[in-house]
Amino acid sequence: MMRFKNPTRLTWLVAILFCTVIVAIVLSLAGGIPYRSARALHHADQYELYSLFPIATSGGTKPQFHGHNILGQISITDPAVRERLNTALEAGAKEGNDAHLCFNPRHGIRVTRGGEVTDFVICFECHQVEIWRNQQRAGGFLTSGIPQAVFDEVLRKASVVLNRQN
Repeated sequence: MMRFKNPTRLTWLVAILFCTVIVAIVLSLAGGIPYRSARALHHADQYELYSLFPIATSGGTKPQFHGHNILGQISITDPAVRERLNTALEAGAKEGNDAHLCFNPRHGIRVTRGGEVTDFVICFECHQVEIWRNQQRAGGFLTSGIPQAVFDEVLRKASVVLNRQN
């Protein structure tokens, strides 16, 4: 039988390990938008909302957002509208717990702060959001379909074309 010379050290080691596991479990269950990406949304110098064609295309002459043709876009300058979009996306991220196998994004957000560009490619149909930072994939998160109504309303008010399935 192995005996420890210092039982206090073992107690502290077990306590630290236990706390680390608990924190990891809580963080994995918490859901939500990753901290750095949420910070980019809330502190953006520039904030653009996109309406996208959901089927990815390559090449062509139309402007694209991560492989999807842009149907329209609007610069969001009103802080209240930004907050409404952010709140809706955060609420969806807290509820999102299942993903479908498709990825047909019809919405996108591009925020810029201090030269760093963070893009959110959003598929409310399959409940997935891809995050891109400076054109490099930076993760993603799950969402629910609930925020789509807010996104569509903002785009419609600006007379931005939506995909006909929206």
